Amino acid sequence: MQKYKNVHIIEYTPTKVKCSRIIVLYLFHKLKNMETTTPDFQTPEPVKRTTFLLVLCILTFIGSGFGLLSASYNYLTANSASVRASEAIQRAQEKMDNQNTPEFAKNLVNSLSDAITPENIRKKALLELVSNLFTLLGALLMFNQKKAGFFLYIAGIAVLLGLQFIMGGFIGALGALGVSIFGVAFIVMYGFNLKCMVK
Repeated sequence: MQKYKNVHIIEYTPTKVKCSRIIVLYLFHKLKNMETTTPDFQTPEPVKRTTFLLVLCILTFIGSGFGLLSASYNYLTANSASVRASEAIQRAQEKMDNQNTPEFAKNLVNSLSDAITPENIRKKALLELVSNLFTLLGALLMFNQKKAGFFLYIAGIAVLLGLQFIMGGFIGALGALGVSIFGVAFIVMYGFNLKCMVK
């Protein structure tokens, strides 16, 4: 029995057990709080897409999609469209010759006849295809909150505006006015939503 004389027996009193439990519970709560606390280096929550941006993108999807279909149809049917338009203009010119038509109206009709050749219709349709493709892709990128889509959309409007100047004449000026009003309005409205887009 002598070999056990240096062994110390730890006595666990109720007070010591209670203190141990308190320490364990305290450490458990500290660890739990560390898990649920967001660290400082965590990536911040992305900015959500606004309803205004969603509406603008949907309107652009519809407008650009219809523009792509319309431009494709005009390119494929340029010959027949030119013939029909030429016949309509010829009838209009005959009526104006029989009446006291103002000179500016005659010049307007003559400018139309120059713009409806098959070659001009195809050129116009190709530029419209490029413009609508740019605006559609730009809206798609902005829908996904990519800022690059804003600049692609501006490029599409610039192509469409340039088309009107290429056409020239009264029709070109009228088209340029329409593109400027609606194009600039949408550019400004998209610009208000740049804050919720990323690079």
